[in-house]
Amino acid sequence: MSNCLCLDCDRSNSITTKFCTQCGAKLQIQERYRALKAIGQGGFCKTFLAQDEGKPSKPHCVIK
Repeated sequence: MSNCLCLDCDRSNSITTKFCTQCGAKLQIQERYRALKAIGQGGFCKTFLAQDEGKPSKPHCVIK
């Protein structure tokens, strides 16, 4: 089973879940992207590997 991250509380949730099971935050970003895992952090932002659910093949992408 695949998981996605809640950007508000960092809890791992099922990829099919719409809201975080811990804090209730929406898991889809801009009605399109789901964060899968954190891949970096700088002084101003975090970077995540994400899934683009707006495309039929649901490719991976990077979001900040």
